[in-house]
Amino acid sequence: MSSVQTRSKPNCFNALHQLNRRSKHGEAPEQVLKSMEGKTGLKAFGFSAGEGAAVINLVNHIPVECKEIYEAGAALHGMNKGPITHAGLGHQCMRVGFAPELIGDEWSERMRNTPTSLILCAERIVGDFEALPAGLRKPSGAPEVQRMTRITRAWELAITKFGSMVPQKLVADEPPGLAELFRKRVFDDWLYSQTEECPTDVNLGAVPEFQKILCKHQSSIDKAGGVPNLSSLSIILTEKGHTPVHTYIYIYYIFTCIY
Repeated sequence: MSSVQTRSKPNCFNALHQLNRRSKHGEAPEQVLKSMEGKTGLKAFGFSAGEGAAVINLVNHIPVECKEIYEAGAALHGMNKGPITHAGLGHQCMRVGFAPELIGDEWSERMRNTPTSLILCAERIVGDFEALPAGLRKPSGAPEVQRMTRITRAWELAITKFGSMVPQKLVADEPPGLAELFRKRVFDDWLYSQTEECPTDVNLGAVPEFQKILCKHQSSIDKAGGVPNLSSLSIILTEKGHTPVHTYIYIYYIFTCIY
């Protein structure tokens, strides 16, 4: 690792590459890193505090797919002016299983990072960066990655809720469209607000794009002569401001019309 000490600009991916080279001699990167930390600390090997934290996360906590996305972004745009900083990569919120501190303990548990939510986070961070004109691009640091990891995990919860409300055979063509809107940041503010407010459940009825799809498929069920998805309908009506009594009366009216 002596060459690490001579680098002019810190780059956690260069350090990771050197650790991986050591693995060819029978030493796993995790073992080498642990040995370095235990002996003299990473600073003795030329790592800055931020770079060291990033390397630790890349070796021990970040999924391989994420590493590849971030490394490709750094290779194309550079580390200093690329999609994400060492402070961003090294933050604890970038780890699988990390749970943010929220006002609701149940929500904190539900918001634990998954490998897929972190991969989605990497895609969004790099994709959002590259979608901007060069003069407006800004690397994501610790505050930005904390926000994005919440958004991507909340998105997983929202899609799971959506799938439970509408029969899968009727929504086979919907997820790609919703995913495209997600990539365009349409849902970001709402998703983050869910993690701040910690409601009883994810409120899809508050989002026009979801509500439109739910109503569209409810109509398809009716036209086919099937029984309406009453659980979905009840949630939609309640979220639109109807009281439970009004909701019950409306559902009873639908049944009388059908039967």
